[in-house]
Order: sequence, then C-alpha cells, then structure tokens
Amino acid sequence: MCNQMQPDEILFLERHKIPLSQLYDLVGRTVDSCYEEMVAEEKLFGYNAASCTAGVGHKFVTRTGHCIQCEPSGPKCIAEIRRNHGPGDVYIAGSISTSLIKVGSANSADKRVPVLTALGYGGASDWRKLYVVRSIANAGKVEFEIHAKLEKYRIRDISYLKEGKQQVCNELFSCSQESALLELKARAPKGSKIASLLNSELAKYSFPDRPPAQR
Repeated sequence: MCNQMQPDEILFLERHKIPLSQLYDLVGRTVDSCYEEMVAEEKLFGYNAASCTAGVGHKFVTRTGHCIQCEPSGPKCIAEIRRNHGPGDVYIAGSISTSLIKVGSANSADKRVPVLTALGYGGASDWRKLYVVRSIANAGKVEFEIHAKLEKYRIRDISYLKEGKQQVCNELFSCSQESALLELKARAPKGSKIASLLNSELAKYSFPDRPPAQR
C-alpha cells in the first residue's frame, strides 16, 4: 500500500502517527461496502477513497467516509476516533517458515495472531506470538514508532490473497525478535509489563537483521 502513496500522504501519516496496520485499502470500493470488514479487521481509516467533497484529491477517510485530511476537522476527528477506540495490545509475532517478524497492534493480540495464520498473512501459516504488552493507551502510536525505528528492515514486496484480492503486507520486518523487542521496550508505557511467550523457543526467532536488499 505504501508504495502507492504520494510523498505528502506518507508525511500526513507520519505527522499524525497513523500506522499502516490501521488502514484499509478501499480501491475500487465504497466505504459503506467495506464498513463491516473494516470493523472486523480493526481498521480505523480507509485509503484510496474517492476524492473528498473539497475536491482536492484527499484519499484518507474514517469508517463513515469522513475525510481526515481536511483542516481543521480532520485532525480533530483522528483524535476523537483514537479516544473512542480505547486501549489495545501491541505484539511481536514471528514466522519460522519465512524468517520474518511482524509488529502490530490490536484490540486483542490473542485473537489477532491466530487470524494471521488463518489468512496466510505474508505467505506464512505458522505465526506465533512472541511478546505482547496489553491494554495500553495509544497502541497504534506505539506500533507506528516501532515501525519507524525498524524501517530499514521493512519488507514491502509480499502480499497474500484475501477474498480474491491481493493484499500487500506492510508490517513485516526482516529482523530478529531481539531487535523488535528492543524497540518495544523503549516505547512501551512506563510501568507496563511486556509478557514474554514461548520462552523455550525464542532462540528459533533470532533471525539475522537483514535489510530487504540483502535477502
């Protein structure tokens, strides 16, 4: 998805700390027709919407079709949605078959990670939860900041088939679980507990830190 965006659109996401995992690609569809899917997949905003009523080519909208790029209502709308969205989990998952790490946020990591496996996200059916920090405020913001720090390891050329449509995976990194954990520790709220899972198997997810060009 990111490679479809204009530089000013990427800057907009960075300015408002909106992670790609919170975006739903609306290309060729209306917001109304995607609403239930957006809710089920915990996507707070849509991308590739038809131009807003201002007629200036804005493409980011809420689940109800409200443009979030128009000033001043857009940024206020982003803040309101985040307040209503409530706390969430930030998690690190790993796939041995692909040697990839995923960093994401969700209402419940316990429910989300099995969905990744069922979907074959990133071409993998062996996703396992490695770490999770639960019920923190601004989970999406924390996820965004971790992604920014791991950017040089981000994989952008992997997709998976969902309902007959190729979906680009934007939250995959060619790095070790240790590197992802280091960034999670640096950004998790003070006093929050990072649960370590699969302790006896974590060594299996110590993949090399390799930028895409080196894979």
